[in-house]
Amino acid sequence: MVVPDENETPEGSEAVLKSDLLDDFLFNAANYIYLRRKFFISLAIAIVVIIVSTWGTFEYLAYRENLRNEELFKIEQIVYDNGLSDMQRYEKAEPLLDSFLQNHPGTDQHTIALFYRAALKSAQSAYEEAEEDLNSLLSILKPESDLYFLASLYLSNIYRDQGKDEEALEVLQTATSETINDIILMEQAEIYMNSDRQEKAKELLQILLQDYPKSLYANKARQLLEIL
Repeated sequence: MVVPDENETPEGSEAVLKSDLLDDFLFNAANYIYLRRKFFISLAIAIVVIIVSTWGTFEYLAYRENLRNEELFKIEQIVYDNGLSDMQRYEKAEPLLDSFLQNHPGTDQHTIALFYRAALKSAQSAYEEAEEDLNSLLSILKPESDLYFLASLYLSNIYRDQGKDEEALEVLQTATSETINDIILMEQAEIYMNSDRQEKAKELLQILLQDYPKSLYANKARQLLEIL
């Protein structure tokens, strides 16, 4: 007959012990929460408020974003209305753009509106005001963005229209694009041709044909090379 060791705990007793420990833990935890129920209720309310506030903030921001898009879209319809003359587009859209720019600084739509206003002013030969808008736009955009590239081209053309070839070249030198750099080369070549720097123009046209043989400007580059 085997006498059980007094120090040995039967498996059933061990399970009962673990159950008792778990019950004690749950009881103490529940008692702790009950005694401090005001704190935990306040904490729960604070968490709910934070979640609801965060969700509400995102919803509000999305709502404001949609309102700005709708407002800018209405202005765009005037800017691109081919049934209006340049003067009519300017007279209708310019005050709306002024108001939009004043009311929505620092937004993505603000940069687009700034570009539209510069284009309208340029069409009215208000070059200094157009230059100011475009320079402001370039100062807040990242150089790698498409709008920066487009604004640079537009500003260089405004300088060219005023005979400011050096300023136009300076702007083009900061404009870069991985996909449409052939435009920059053509613009620079034309400026050099107009300022009687034929060798430099020829060099850029040859680079254009070599690096961008399928460019839309390839035929024009060949024609210009023939007369140089």
